[in-house]
Amino acid sequence: MSAELLDHRAAPGVTKPAPRSLSQLLDAVAAGDGATVTVAVIIEPIATRSLGLILAFFALLNLIPSPPGTTLVLGLPVVLVAAQFALGRQTVWLPERIARHEISRASIRKFQVHALPWVQRLEAVLKPRYWPFYGQQADRFIGLVCIILGLVIVFPIPFGNAGPALAAAILGLALSERDGIWLAAGCVAAILSILLAGSIVATAAWAASGVLHAGG
Repeated sequence: MSAELLDHRAAPGVTKPAPRSLSQLLDAVAAGDGATVTVAVIIEPIATRSLGLILAFFALLNLIPSPPGTTLVLGLPVVLVAAQFALGRQTVWLPERIARHEISRASIRKFQVHALPWVQRLEAVLKPRYWPFYGQQADRFIGLVCIILGLVIVFPIPFGNAGPALAAAILGLALSERDGIWLAAGCVAAILSILLAGSIVATAAWAASGVLHAGG
């Protein structure tokens, strides 16, 4: 079982619904009925706007303060969505277990408190400009970059997960608006966050090696 989400490219002659921003969609979800909501219900209206917003949504979830080890779960959808971008898919497939996973409305509101102000600030300056790609080139490029970022998010690296999550979110939002300036900013953030995570791992390995040698 799996969930196939909507194509963000409208068929010829079909009028797409009026686009809404990620922040507006999250507001609607948070204000909805019921104590919980499934991931599929959250993602489907986002998919009608842009698949890039799905990537941004999953990336931003990793910026919410969570118990240790949570990034192992929240980072996997980033890798999964990014891989489908890299393969040139025009829809996003999610395993049924993820699609039917329930999130409390309270958690969505917590998400809003931490992430929404930053999302709104970024949305205010995003616009189509200086886009260097044609067709699906952008999907494939951003997909490949975000696979790496997602893998870094998945690994429990102290202080090393927030940077890749932020970079992936910026790239997803840039893709949704075809904004070349923020695409460049996302790429710079991706490089810096990967270097930071690598330096943390290298430092930890060096310190562990020193302890082992001292003990021996």
